Amino acid sequence: MLFAQTVKDLADWGRVYRNVDAFLPLIRRIFRENGLSLPPVELCTPGSNAVFHAGSYLIKIFAPEPSGIGGEREFRAERFGLNHAARLGVPAPAVLAQGTVEDRYRFCYLLLEWVDGDPLKTQFAKLSPEEKAQVGRALRNAVERLDIPCEQFCGRSVRPERSESRWERFPLSFRLEREAFLASLPLSEDVFVHADLNPDNLLLGKDGGVTLIDFADARNGPAELELPPLLCDSFRFDADFLHGFRGENDTDDLVDRLFRGLLLHDYGADILRETVCPPEELVSLEELHRILIEKLSV
Repeated sequence: MLFAQTVKDLADWGRVYRNVDAFLPLIRRIFRENGLSLPPVELCTPGSNAVFHAGSYLIKIFAPEPSGIGGEREFRAERFGLNHAARLGVPAPAVLAQGTVEDRYRFCYLLLEWVDGDPLKTQFAKLSPEEKAQVGRALRNAVERLDIPCEQFCGRSVRPERSESRWERFPLSFRLEREAFLASLPLSEDVFVHADLNPDNLLLGKDGGVTLIDFADARNGPAELELPPLLCDSFRFDADFLHGFRGENDTDDLVDRLFRGLLLHDYGADILRETVCPPEELVSLEELHRILIEKLSV
């Protein structure tokens, strides 16, 4: 047995997924099966899966099904997303190997090229206004190329039931208006969306280039789903980022798209609470729309 830890639920996974020693036998097997020598292994900043750095490689081992995270679905989403980005020339890590290891649990894995860059989260305050605008332009270009119609690839719902509980902290009047608004929305064409362009998932290279990472939350859905983590979380409504991203596009259109995206996104409630205003201040959709106009009209 390569993996000696017990994973019966999410709590078990949370105790082990950052433990390099626990995964080292699995990592050795992965490298051996792919004919590679194994450099020293160190932990990377993880999301919900186990992520490690070894020389010029990044190893991502997806949570087994007993964890309740849905590791195989995330594996399919990330694999498709990275290959989709490669086909379209959008900067993202190259997939070097992929597969599964049948052990105590079934582990899906991706072996990726290591991208030398720093997360936007750590570089935000160091960038000049022009550098911020450059990042904004690069991400507008990436999103426009990436978010196009594609085959169904992971079966992930746009509004999973578990995400609805996050809205319970908002006033009843707001929640009722939100439900009525979403029920009246016309069906839009689904496209590929990364859906998690937060500042940890955007790497800035020394040349100023931007690389997109962590496609595990990718899905087919409305293009508006791309905007909440990007504009609210990554950009924090910063005028220079927004200027680069908006370009010649109409501000009113961007407000409307972000408005819809926030109400639809899995983590829209959390993004609103953390980056826009306290939940108790949002008594109506009109108030949310007014606040977004203020924040984007810079």
